[in-house]
Amino acid sequence: LGKGGMGEVFSAYDRSTQQAVALKIVREESRMPGDDEALRHELLLARSVGHPNVCRVHDLAPSPWGPILVMELIDGVTLHTHIRRQKSKGGYTADEFRSIASEAAAGLAAIHAQGLVHGDLKPGNIMVTADRAIILDFGFARERARVSARRPGAPPHGGTLHYMSPEQIAGTRVDARSD
Repeated sequence: LGKGGMGEVFSAYDRSTQQAVALKIVREESRMPGDDEALRHELLLARSVGHPNVCRVHDLAPSPWGPILVMELIDGVTLHTHIRRQKSKGGYTADEFRSIASEAAAGLAAIHAQGLVHGDLKPGNIMVTADRAIILDFGFARERARVSARRPGAPPHGGTLHYMSPEQIAGTRVDARSD
């Protein structure tokens, strides 16, 4: 279904639940110490949030290629791709923009309501379908940076530089609940 900086996502069919699913596999060359634990942590975080605008994560399965995260299969495109397509058609109407923004905000509010912070919210981590916007991958980038060996030039707390909050860039505590 797609490739990212760390891995690939495949479409599959789960015979035990009789539903189509997405499988997220971290490529061997991208694996770092702590990734197995980071994926387990993402599973636990994702399971704590039940909202239509947050991707459901079902399970974490071992495999010869490393751990596989079993997730909701989403029939859509990333917001990054959606923006490019809409731009070629003249851009968004105000209603289209409001719909996507409010759905992403609702998903983010559900994440924050659990006391969690996404850690890498960007257009590539939001899927847009025919009827909703869905947040993906929360927790993994931040947890991966915390538990793994640092790469030179990597952001201090995970995330993507151009989308990071000032707090992330400064290396200060990022909390879903303000005092």
